[in-house]
Amino acid sequence: MMDVFVYGTLQSAMPYHHLCGRINKVKKAQTWGRLYALSEGYPALELPSQMIMALGTCDYQNDANLCQTLLDSVVKPSGDWDCIHGELLNLNNPNQIEQMDEFEDFSPYNENSLYLRQLVPVLVGDEWAYVWAYHYNQVHTGRRIRSGRWKN
Repeated sequence: MMDVFVYGTLQSAMPYHHLCGRINKVKKAQTWGRLYALSEGYPALELPSQMIMALGTCDYQNDANLCQTLLDSVVKPSGDWDCIHGELLNLNNPNQIEQMDEFEDFSPYNENSLYLRQLVPVLVGDEWAYVWAYHYNQVHTGRRIRSGRWKN
């Protein structure tokens, strides 16, 4: 199993959720960041660098093992960050992330990928845990969404 935080078109009520494959659980979740609406019609998430613990790899089982760590608490990072609302998807099989990586144009071998899959702390209920999230990796002129909620 593997946990992934989604905040845009991969959420359960959104058009590309089917690309996530078989999901064991979907839970409301939050993290710190900046959410933008891009002119292309999809969102971009910027994550605070001090919260990023690892970069995703092609070793999906090892990446899944990194999600097992629970945290006591997380302090809001310094700077102008918003609470980003999304969902925690508990994938049935770590290999399912490969299709999501392809959709997000992420490759661990390409530092210029459209998105980077990064391990960050996410709040689920009243517990913090490290999970994977897709961080937009390009310069953009998107409109900031201060509410932290993507609605297309």
